[in-house]
Amino acid sequence: MTLDDAFTRLLTTEGGYVNDPADPGGETKFGISKAAFPNFQIATLTEDQAKTIYAERYWAPMRCSELPDPIAYAVFDAAVNQGVAKATFMLRFAARLDPQGPLDDSVLARIQGDVPGIFERFRVERLYRYALSKNFERFGRGWIRRVLRLS
Repeated sequence: MTLDDAFTRLLTTEGGYVNDPADPGGETKFGISKAAFPNFQIATLTEDQAKTIYAERYWAPMRCSELPDPIAYAVFDAAVNQGVAKATFMLRFAARLDPQGPLDDSVLARIQGDVPGIFERFRVERLYRYALSKNFERFGRGWIRRVLRLS
């Protein structure tokens, strides 16, 4: 999967501009929140700017171009929605490695040996993490749909 493919797919999930008072991210456009990017003018953010942010802050740090499908998109989506640190934790956990470690070559090697199993464990771990969220009552159904659409 390429960044272009992932970005196009992500926009169908993240959509356009919203400012939901219940969302701790606050003002959000294309999945880019004011809370995460306080110096950006969210309402006027362009798709090209969002794609650059995704490439630098999520795609590259999560090494998505080195991950097999469908794990590449699942990890990218998790990093965007739950953060890079949590996505790394969940991926290492799904790979049955110490979840506190980095996203290094040992993770990539482990994934190659069990793509279907790691993908499924990753999805389950995401659902579990969402269920623990204080905002699950408000956003949980949407988060569950998000994870179930991964394939």
